[in-house]
Amino acid sequence: MDAHSRRQGALDAIANVVAGATAGDAETEVVDFKQEAGTIMRGGQRVAIGTEHEPAAQALAAEVACMAMSEAGGVIVVGVNDKAAGPEAFVGSYLDLGWLRRRVYALTQPNFSIDIPEELTVEGKRLYLINVAPALGEIRSGGKLRTRFGTDCVELDGDRARKFLEQRRNYDWSAEPSPERLNRTMLRDGHSPPDITVSGGDVVCRLPGGCVDEDVRGFFDALARTDSRFDEDVRSHIAITELLNRTPLRAEGLASAAQCSEEEAFEVLRRLAEAGALERLLNGSRSFRLTTTARAALDSRIKYKKRSARDQRSELVRAYLDVNEDIGRAEAASLLGVGETRASAILSDLYNKHGMIKPLGAARGRGVRYTLAK
Repeated sequence: MDAHSRRQGALDAIANVVAGATAGDAETEVVDFKQEAGTIMRGGQRVAIGTEHEPAAQALAAEVACMAMSEAGGVIVVGVNDKAAGPEAFVGSYLDLGWLRRRVYALTQPNFSIDIPEELTVEGKRLYLINVAPALGEIRSGGKLRTRFGTDCVELDGDRARKFLEQRRNYDWSAEPSPERLNRTMLRDGHSPPDITVSGGDVVCRLPGGCVDEDVRGFFDALARTDSRFDEDVRSHIAITELLNRTPLRAEGLASAAQCSEEEAFEVLRRLAEAGALERLLNGSRSFRLTTTARAALDSRIKYKKRSARDQRSELVRAYLDVNEDIGRAEAASLLGVGETRASAILSDLYNKHGMIKPLGAARGRGVRYTLAK
């Protein structure tokens, strides 16, 4: 089950409660309603907690670890009393979501990364959704191994834990897009992609270590909120990662990096531009770069140095020829912001030294025009 399907299941369960169902009855194997720990006093009185309330984070980390050990994962909907029905079931929440995500990562063994929870307002109360993907390995919290049976989280130990883990190891993970999911997860956390090789008949996967890069993860979380398809689309993650290392990016470059067709790569770049993450170098061109907003968000991870004037001119001419059949000195002068004599020299250089363009007809004279070299 993908993240979008899990989220939709949670929204359906919330709608059932709004319509009058008891929250506990609306829970499913993949949807769990929770209240933040510390918000209910012994006498039943509700109180506010701080935005960085550690007991609440510890309790939710345990629920995340439990949900991660199920085959489908699930969504924890926080801010709901599962014993109440209708609008009264929505009691609200207080934790800072960025802080909570960092605490869940720190409180799970091995560290388990979640997306920034999605914040909702229902019946005037603040809720948030923790969308938990199924883990490929064992995830514990507080040293305990738990998993979800029906609508309950159950601790496993002894023979029961052994049998469960044996069953889980025999699960047909080949039915899941594991390499793609690993790749997407590593890139989204700001890491290099996994190194997958074949050795002695075994597939060996080496994962680079290090902490989650909050800037990169936050950028991808925000991107997924503009279009949920980006959450599962590894090609969009590859495109952004490529643009952290070099710019601009063309469809043929992404096709090579993402192992897809140029048409598929161009569609990814087009959708990223629609979402405001990328922009075309020139209107109608097939060359894309990060927008000013995206560059600001990812500034700490951009590795390329300022490009030389020659490289910038080459990229602009290439982009111009995406939408025009040929170019002459007058168009080049306007495009590059130089005089016509200088523009003529630049075009000649792109032909003679770089072979990027070729002349249409004679290669000399004021009226020579160039097109892309095939």
